[in-house]
Amino acid sequence: MLSNSRFAKFEEIFSEEYAGINKELIALQKKHQLQDHEAINKSRFSWADKITDKPMYYAARMWEFPYAIFEAQLQMGMKVADVGCGNTPFTALLAERVGAQNVTGYDPDYIQDDNIEGHSHFGARKSYIDALGINFYKDGMTKMTAEDNTFDRVFCISVLEHIEELHIKQQGLKEMARILKPGGKLILTFDVALKMPLNDIFQNIQFTGLIPSGSIDFHWPEKRFVKYEDGSTVDVFGIILEKPNYLLDADYEGTSKIPAYKATDLSMFFTEHYAVSYEQILAARDLKRPFGSLRVFIKSLLNKY
Repeated sequence: MLSNSRFAKFEEIFSEEYAGINKELIALQKKHQLQDHEAINKSRFSWADKITDKPMYYAARMWEFPYAIFEAQLQMGMKVADVGCGNTPFTALLAERVGAQNVTGYDPDYIQDDNIEGHSHFGARKSYIDALGINFYKDGMTKMTAEDNTFDRVFCISVLEHIEELHIKQQGLKEMARILKPGGKLILTFDVALKMPLNDIFQNIQFTGLIPSGSIDFHWPEKRFVKYEDGSTVDVFGIILEKPNYLLDADYEGTSKIPAYKATDLSMFFTEHYAVSYEQILAARDLKRPFGSLRVFIKSLLNKY
């Protein structure tokens, strides 16, 4: 049995389990006439020529989407959120699995006119959102329109690598944990890299305050997953986290109790006094860049740390 949280391996895409889910996704890709990524797939994925079904969506998602669907164990009627939903068949499959009225998409890159591009070709198009009949908010991840403990499942697929500012990523992950029900699962996939700063797997777990669901495997795969045109490579990691659904003693005598999902935040509040702040880490990184001291001085004056 594979670990629940693990690195992506392209061989898994061609397994019977994943191929079945991808077949559904490709049918939805065709039904909604979504963008075909065959050309870019051929330039970035040496294994893309093994994919025979058309039209293709971005090849990395052929691991990420089935991984998320399989691990989420969806049931009709579950409330689910798709954070940074964009314009992919994944949201359509969620609507089929749980009911469109139970799906909420969030994406600040909202394209209301099909003749106008958003800041990326992955933006959420109004025509597609309307066709699916899901709930949608033009919200960024740091503040999402939802009450605490709203969703049974929260998905954030291949979004975190696009967040350059660490405090936004931190707040976004905390916000995803906030809107998740106790007992619910947060499913994350994101890029990591050997030779460039992207995501820190452990840090992303810590930012949520949640706990891994099932097993977790940190072994790096032998072969790289994606190669970009400039020669750089990235891998993909998937994490399944859960919001604990029980009470624990807040003190030794057991005179008061707190929800278990608040324990990590409470603990970190005190332990952070002994840790290096993220602001200090960012300043230290700036010091190594050209004119480092001047950068730190100016950013400190402007409260950029």
